[in-house]
Amino acid sequence: MQEIVSWLVTVEHLAASVYKEAATLFDDDDDFSSLLNSLYKEEVNHAKIMSRISALDEHTPNIFTLISLEKNLQNKLEQNFHDCLKKIKDKSITKKELLGCIAENECSEWNDLFLYILSLYNPAEDTTKLLYIEMERHKRLLERYLETSGENDNALEQLKAIPDAWQEKFLVVDDEEMVRDVVMASLENEGTVHSAANGKEALKLIGSNYYAAIICDINMPEMDGRELYEKATAIFPNMRERFIFFTGKSSEHIEFFKKNHVKYLEKPTSLSDVKKTVIDILHKRNYLQ
Repeated sequence: MQEIVSWLVTVEHLAASVYKEAATLFDDDDDFSSLLNSLYKEEVNHAKIMSRISALDEHTPNIFTLISLEKNLQNKLEQNFHDCLKKIKDKSITKKELLGCIAENECSEWNDLFLYILSLYNPAEDTTKLLYIEMERHKRLLERYLETSGENDNALEQLKAIPDAWQEKFLVVDDEEMVRDVVMASLENEGTVHSAANGKEALKLIGSNYYAAIICDINMPEMDGRELYEKATAIFPNMRERFIFFTGKSSEHIEFFKKNHVKYLEKPTSLSDVKKTVIDILHKRNYLQ
């Protein structure tokens, strides 16, 4: 098992090297360089988490004694990274070629063996769940860039063909059905979206689901957004960073948000601003309760 984990950690560090060098090469393109730097940091973090998972050996089945690394798979994947890194250092790679290289490497890295190994661990273990979430967010970060830039459709198709390791969940809370439906539609590409018509319904859902972000109206019947926030965060303190409120120009509400460092958007607001705020929350990664 240690051999497998060590190899996976090596793969993550190789990927990190590619992204770090590429960020420097394309430092004149702010958006692309920022993406590459984010991917670099994520790969370093994946390696750390994978190393932590190795400490769970005693809880895994003996099937690992039957698993050996396919040398051809190892060599092919590592060579892909080295070839890409050489072109970056030689400054002989275009942006489109680099995106293709990244997609190919990500698809190779995210292979059936990797997901199978993870599946043998207890999925309720925080460390295992953390890696599932990290890997899926890593993939979505790349997909979002390719969707908006349109710079390499083939790379985007490759990434979308990768099986999902984790489905994000979001909760939209608003007493107006039309508002709920529109906000839910704007987030459906990011994961599973649940809804509630008031704070009382939302609190029940929060008790049985992990939500990466909660988009909430402030004025609602039965239980308003402020009461929902106070009750939910009393149970799950880390949830404070995952609330996003809709509010009118109420000085009382805005004072409450600012005092508690809660994210809020003033009505009317665009769906793109809602989605951007949700994605900002995802990038913070403060999601395990």
